[in-house]
Amino acid sequence: MSNNLISKPYTQAPTTFQQDLDALLNTSTQAYTLVESPEHPVQAINRKRRWSELQEKYDNTRYLWASTIGGVGIASACVLLFMFLSNVMYGKDIDSLVAITCLIFALASLATVTVLNLLKCNQFDIFITNQNDEFYQFRFLPDDKLYIIGGANFDENGDTLAMNYITEMEPIYSDLIIMDKIKSISQDSDGAVIKGIANFRSYRINNGARVYIELEKKQHMTIFIQDGIYPEDMLETIKGKYNI
Repeated sequence: MSNNLISKPYTQAPTTFQQDLDALLNTSTQAYTLVESPEHPVQAINRKRRWSELQEKYDNTRYLWASTIGGVGIASACVLLFMFLSNVMYGKDIDSLVAITCLIFALASLATVTVLNLLKCNQFDIFITNQNDEFYQFRFLPDDKLYIIGGANFDENGDTLAMNYITEMEPIYSDLIIMDKIKSISQDSDGAVIKGIANFRSYRINNGARVYIELEKKQHMTIFIQDGIYPEDMLETIKGKYNI
């Protein structure tokens, strides 16, 4: 993940870990596991470069939007200031309609830039490749939302995965991403890019105590998935569930 989620404010999750675990294991309507797909080192380098360019494009678009609106707001504020000084110094009346229009533009610009900054703070990206595909599992529940499980010790059938080291025997996972909304899905030779809004829950052991927490704010999320590691029907299923 590109952003450090650990530093963001968490709160107690609205459900217990066991409730979510039982729902994932017993009520899943569809489950998808990712498989490793061979990729030449040169292909991997080129894919990473193109993904970085795509990220930069998203960031530049947001920056351009914020800059444009901010510029309109500054211009509006300057006009208001000029009109105010003209009234004070020269006794000229301020056209109320012009003043109100400028004030609305200034306030709207300030609010928009503030919202864009908040969106940037509440954004994170996930890059899923053949190097970390075993960490993620995709499931749908009866609510037709996509649930992305991170760090599960069980497969799509709920069976415990074989490990070469001592671990907890009961089913467990470390992270749960609930895609509240999916805005777009695109696919090319590098793989798939899924953009949406998500809730992020985490199961941790803190000072010997088990806690299940959720980020206080929903996250604007982008998921990059390498081509070849996900089932072909998975994207079509996601599109159908979210009417994309």
